[in-house]
Amino acid sequence: MKFGLFGGATARGSDVVIDSGQDYRRYIDYICEAEALGFHSVFMVEHHFTGFNQVSASLTFLAYLAARTTRMRLGTGVTVLPWHNPALLAEQAATVDMLSNGRLDFGVGRGYRYSEFSGFCIAMEEAEERYSEALEVIRKAWTSPGRFSHHGKRWHYEDVVIEPAPTQQPHPPLWVGAGNPDVIRTVAKSGVKVLLDQLSTPEVCGLRLTAYREAVESQGKVFDPMHVGLTRGLNLAMNAREREHQHRLRAEFLQHVSRLTLNPNAKAGTLAVAASSADFHSATEKTALIGTPDEVIARLKVLQGHGIEYVLLMDLEGSIPALRTFAREVMPAFADAPYLKSSVWTKRAHKLRLRARRRDDEQLAIFYWSWCRQLVASLAAIAGEPDFAKDKHGLLSGAQFEEGLLEFEDDANYHRVALTYADYADYADYADYADYAD
Repeated sequence: MKFGLFGGATARGSDVVIDSGQDYRRYIDYICEAEALGFHSVFMVEHHFTGFNQVSASLTFLAYLAARTTRMRLGTGVTVLPWHNPALLAEQAATVDMLSNGRLDFGVGRGYRYSEFSGFCIAMEEAEERYSEALEVIRKAWTSPGRFSHHGKRWHYEDVVIEPAPTQQPHPPLWVGAGNPDVIRTVAKSGVKVLLDQLSTPEVCGLRLTAYREAVESQGKVFDPMHVGLTRGLNLAMNAREREHQHRLRAEFLQHVSRLTLNPNAKAGTLAVAASSADFHSATEKTALIGTPDEVIARLKVLQGHGIEYVLLMDLEGSIPALRTFAREVMPAFADAPYLKSSVWTKRAHKLRLRARRRDDEQLAIFYWSWCRQLVASLAAIAGEPDFAKDKHGLLSGAQFEEGLLEFEDDANYHRVALTYADYADYADYADYADYAD
């Protein structure tokens, strides 16, 4: 089982409980920490006209993350095609794919919030036809060997070529948010991956995954469980008080999002949520990853029993301590390798780092970097990326590394930075520093 992130940020933070509660810089630190902890991906939301300073230009945000990360997949979750010029979108997405060295996952959708369609002066009834034509243009833009033309109902292009070409060929993986089994089957047969929502029970998620798998296998292809991503709320709670706090947060979030979907001319919004506090409580217990790490492991095991192997976490508080707790106490339960099943390595690395700082001991610091390098290289090999530890690009020069091993103070990045700087010199043989390991 692999884990990613789902969510976004706000320009100045927000007092409203939304899926984008952190300011941009804190969310960037959160993502960098997730990469250091071994998370596989991040999917960024796209929102408009909410009044809460949420991410509206997700591809621009991902272009910045492409420079701050080296391994994580960078996804849009999702880009709403009816609101965009598809030719410009194809160019922007290809640029992110190029800057990230082929790490873009391009999630697309039709949109579901009335307030956003109303703001763009686009009728929601047109969403399907606009989406279909835009996706046709984007695929044509990325797969045409040269120039192409397109004349449809909404868009017209004559003798154009989309530049740059994406790094991933024939194009970045396409992801679509879907829940209807018939739509899921159509998505699977077209070679598109699927994102499942965070509100469905494990049983329903299993049925949807089965629909996708059967559609893939009906074409004589091999089903890959990493082609189905399931979003789940992450609500770690160590006691009854914390659990009740997490319940309140999730209820406020869902009620807020539901209001944004309301069409004043319709009887209901496009997002169905529980009607009472008791129903909210029950739904959260059934669908969210709420509770202690042991409870979260049990809930994930249930999902795994239904075939789910790729889970995207959405923490409404964006807590780095919670992220670390999940990585330390939950993720090892879903790894086959012994290094991940034991926290001995990471505990020892923490201990070495603290001792190096306290003593201002350069030799001990070098040993720490070496230890981290071997640890992360092992994790990379487990993840099927054995060259991960060989192609890092650091934020400091080699000279800066040699002059001050202990200069930076950003705990959120130290494992990633340690591995990065270890590559500036040959510390593979650190037997001379073995006396520092005890």
